[in-house]
Amino acid sequence: MVKSQSGNWRSISINGEKSQNHKYHPDVLIRPGAIVPLCNPIVSTNSFSLDTITLIVSLDSNLSAKGILYSDLGEGYGYQDGEFSLVEFYAQTQKGITTLNTKIIDGNSFPNDTKLNIKLIMDGEVRNSFGLIEESIIIND
Repeated sequence: MVKSQSGNWRSISINGEKSQNHKYHPDVLIRPGAIVPLCNPIVSTNSFSLDTITLIVSLDSNLSAKGILYSDLGEGYGYQDGEFSLVEFYAQTQKGITTLNTKIIDGNSFPNDTKLNIKLIMDGEVRNSFGLIEESIIIND
């Protein structure tokens, strides 16, 4: 954990390697209350896909977090005609159960079979859960 003026930021390796010794894969710092969406590692933008989205979740002192993901085709001006997705992810813990939900803010929804790989970052541990973007997902203890 890294102490900063705005809280205790958590450090996580995005590819599971020991990033202190890795030349190309540094750790990601995530602030309390944030959800960081990531796509699968790619070598080229030609292989970019959001069929599986990894969500790194760091709860704040209120036991909640949120993050936003914008996606479009990456080329052209289709976004001007609504060919994009703006999605909010939010997690909240109530009575010891952490649930993640998704809400379309603007544009098109993601396909219902889009997979979510959720990593809840706690002090000293990571809790993993999986589900589909259309579901309310309970993050395992």
